[in-house]
Amino acid sequence: MAISDTQKVDYLWKKVGYGVAKTDTDTNKKAYEEAIASPLLIRGDKIWQLAGSIPALLPAATTTVVGVYKDGVGSWSATVQTTEDTTASDNRTWKTGLTDWVPVEFGSTYQVQVYIDTAGSTTPQSTGTKIFAAGSGNSDEWYFDYQAGVLNFIGTNIPSAIASPNTTNRIFVSGGRYVGAIGMVSTEAAVLETANIGNLRIVNNVVSSLNTNANILLQPNGTGNVVLDAVNSVVTGNLTISGNLILTQNSSSDRITANALVTPKIESTATNVAVGTSTLIDSFLPATYRTAKYVIKAGDNTGYESVEVLLIHDGSTSFVTVYGAISTTDQDIISLSSNVYSGNVCLWAANYAGRSSTFVNFVGTYVKD
Repeated sequence: MAISDTQKVDYLWKKVGYGVAKTDTDTNKKAYEEAIASPLLIRGDKIWQLAGSIPALLPAATTTVVGVYKDGVGSWSATVQTTEDTTASDNRTWKTGLTDWVPVEFGSTYQVQVYIDTAGSTTPQSTGTKIFAAGSGNSDEWYFDYQAGVLNFIGTNIPSAIASPNTTNRIFVSGGRYVGAIGMVSTEAAVLETANIGNLRIVNNVVSSLNTNANILLQPNGTGNVVLDAVNSVVTGNLTISGNLILTQNSSSDRITANALVTPKIESTATNVAVGTSTLIDSFLPATYRTAKYVIKAGDNTGYESVEVLLIHDGSTSFVTVYGAISTTDQDIISLSSNVYSGNVCLWAANYAGRSSTFVNFVGTYVKD
């Protein structure tokens, strides 16, 4: 026995009107008595990212957001000649082959205009016969599915100009379609792969501006900091920071690379490196940088020392000089040296005999050729 229309309407009332699952008949359980939530699915891959940019009136010509379909020649597409859905009753359903038509919820001018004209007509809006959704009074109403782009004669009858045994006339549709960016999710393996948020675009792990020459601002609230936590933080443009910039180093080889860096404060949160008789504290490829400058903090069981160091190399030999040093004990805590070793320019530190718990930390500035 077929499902009754009453049961179907009860299901729709509960699903659409209340967002709950139907678990019993309306007689036994009213919609407000259903307790299992069942909201309508909102698919991420069908979200209209630029829906907020759809104008209240159907544009006169195609834009980057709305594609226009009408007669004539211009910056729009021709009125769409549909094809009959032969899986339905004869001439009952017609397909535009195009999805995402802008519905009238965005404005009344988005109501599609429907015409009957001979197949192949390029001027159905002037040479064809316009038919209306309310029909002609002969139970020949039609309904247009804006999402699917499908027109169905939902009434009992079909307009005589298109009804059987018609073989020459076709349905034509004029209106607007959403043609902007679609989707937050493409596949399960690429969740949030691409997204537009305001004037920012996120593609995989790249954040860019949609506005030409616009800045991208990172503005922590209160005493918050901008923290770059990566093995290598690379900035290909200008990096201007009005607060604190903290590089969270995982190793002494961590870098921030920028064409220009303007900030009142740079803070390194690198962990201390224990120093023995010969300890590598930094290294880089000779082809990467020509010279480097270090501000080094050293400490041991006797006190602390701060030194400034310059390093340069010619590809096979490196040179280092300490040009500024100050100590809490009036004694050196470490000695420094440099060489090209295993293909890298290396900076070494060594403690002094009889000292214990020697360690260093530093901030480095590196310059290319």
